[in-house]
Amino acid sequence: MESAKITILTRIRENKEMLFDKFSEKLTKEDKDKKWEEITDEAKSLGVIGGARSWTYLRDTTWQNWRKTAFSKRDNRKKTRRGSGDDTHVTEMDTIVYDIIGKDSPVFDGLPISESSGSNSSEAVVPVVSNKPIDDVRGGRRINIVSVKL
Repeated sequence: MESAKITILTRIRENKEMLFDKFSEKLTKEDKDKKWEEITDEAKSLGVIGGARSWTYLRDTTWQNWRKTAFSKRDNRKKTRRGSGDDTHVTEMDTIVYDIIGKDSPVFDGLPISESSGSNSSEAVVPVVSNKPIDDVRGGRRINIVSVKL
């Protein structure tokens, strides 16, 4: 079964631009859907997913589960004192998932944002209060709401 899953992941990797790139004049939703259908037919023939499952099951469930498993192992390896065990061992499937996502992707290691949550500014924060009437969108009435902006 592992080799069948690797075969499907390899197909996804071979077609990752078509499957995951943004829509354009050259790449339509129909193109993507058709490619997912082709890969799903192969997955069904190999027994990776059940015969009654649609291509959306492969895309939205099976593929997402493979991603979660691979990234869970990566996250467990990064944790303190977690260097071994089944939940950290990277398999060939995990490596293919990492290739599909791309090691330069923010999904892989997050965005390069500093860990400081505060501002470098020494300016004081002064709340702004407004007593202007605000339209109540739900009923079309005008109501007075005091809003505080911090």
